[in-house]
Order: sequence, then structure tokens, then C-alpha cells
Amino acid sequence: DGMEVELAVRCTRLPKMDMTSESDPVAVLMHGAEEVARSETVENASDVEFARRFRVGAEHVGSLYRIDVFDKDDAFGKTRLQYIGSANVKASKIFEKETKCVRYPLEAVAGLGGDTGAAKGALGDIEVFAHCVYPQDSKSYTFELVVDPYGTKLLKSSLFYEVLTMIGGEPLPCFRSEIQHAGSNSKFEPAIIQLPACSTSPADPACEPSRVALKIYRGPIGKKELMGGLFCEAVDLMRVCKDTTLFSRLNPEFLEGEMKLMNAEIRGENHFALEIQIST
Repeated sequence: DGMEVELAVRCTRLPKMDMTSESDPVAVLMHGAEEVARSETVENASDVEFARRFRVGAEHVGSLYRIDVFDKDDAFGKTRLQYIGSANVKASKIFEKETKCVRYPLEAVAGLGGDTGAAKGALGDIEVFAHCVYPQDSKSYTFELVVDPYGTKLLKSSLFYEVLTMIGGEPLPCFRSEIQHAGSNSKFEPAIIQLPACSTSPADPACEPSRVALKIYRGPIGKKELMGGLFCEAVDLMRVCKDTTLFSRLNPEFLEGEMKLMNAEIRGENHFALEIQIST
């Protein structure tokens, strides 16, 4: 099986739909008119975190989904779903957030029922958390980054970096370092990322292209400015992990910004360090 994106859903401040108790909420994931998945029903709760997670293929990470929330009523041997509200969700937008979480106000959608004129926030809120679920044959790779900054503009700055992988055709951050004050040979915490297992032999049909990006920013995160980046096939980084003499083969056309790759060093199995020089 391939990589998937898992969505965890939490609702807060849901309105009371039953006369004698709180609502019994259930969440339904929709893709257009198709129901993709449905959560369990939680009884008597205005604030709820559903245990059942929604999973979609990584190729759909940029697709627009809708999460509908209902109150489930069982009475006189019949089950009825009373509509509360909805939120439109795109997983790629959630991954852009540092917390990998986005809060949406529930809004009524015409045709589903409910009060389409309800004030914003009156129907409660929904929080959606996203993370990647990797195939069992994926491998962990550890990257250590040392940055040698030049220029007074950089030396007075705070730096951080992100590692991004291509998921569903979109580059999504899978790691973000701590912010560090720029200085000579600034060393950051190691990044541990998952990459699908594949052959490192270009002649092997199993050697499927998977792109990786490493981007260095000047902080703060909310106003980040790109200082340089390396874009390459994941398999090329895997080869460097095994043989640093291949380091020079990382094509310089993948470089962005005033940045130079200075050195690579193997630290262990699937563990290597990069030394990068950036300037202003």
C-alpha cells in the first residue's frame, strides 16, 4: 500500500440538538457527493474528539473534502441524522501549519438542512489534525544540517529549516527545526523523515522518483524569508547516504538562493550530515 494522509477530527461548542441531553455527534467525510468515511457516534457531548480517524490516499492531499457533522437520534426503532454543520477541508493547507492543525467554524450548507443563516460560530467549531501514514516498507533517514552563514544581514538573523517531501504532487513540510541564532557553523537538531523504500539503482524499475526539498529560512516563522534550498530526487540523497563521493552529483540546478553545498558525511546507516554555506 502507498502513503496515506490521516485526519483526526475534534468538535467543540456543538449546539444542543436534543431536548433532554447534549447532542450525539457523528462526523462524515465527503468528497463531492461520495461518502468516504464515517466516525463513530459519541453520546451526549458538545465537545468531542472522535477516535476513528479518516484516511485518504496521498495523491488526494490537495483535493477539497467536506466534513459534515450530524446529531444521531435513535427513537422508536428508527435512526435519524439531524444536520448540524459542515467545514471544507484541504489536507495540504493543514500541513502548512506548524501545528498540523486547522480550526474551522461549522457552517450550514444549503440542501443539507440546518440554519443557513446561523451566525458564524453558532454551530460550533471543528479542528482537523493531519499527519502522514507511511507504508510498512518505508525507511527512516536522519539528516543533520550545519549552516555556515556569511554577511552581516544573516549574522544578525534567526534561522530555521524545513524538510519537505512530495505528497500527492505537492511539497509538504514533514520536519521543521527549532529557530537558531545565526553564527559561524550553526548546527541544528537532526531531521528524521520517512521515505518510501526503493532501489538506489537507476536501472531498477523499483527506483521510483520521490522528490525531497530542504529549505533554509530567516525567521520568525510567521514572516519567514527563504534564504536557500536544495531540491532533488529522494533516491539521490539515499545514494549519498551510502557513498559521499556521489555528493557532487547532486545537480546544482536544484539549488535556490545564494547557497552552496560544501560537504556530506556519513554518520551511520541512513544517517548523514550536510554542510551548507549561505550568503547575502
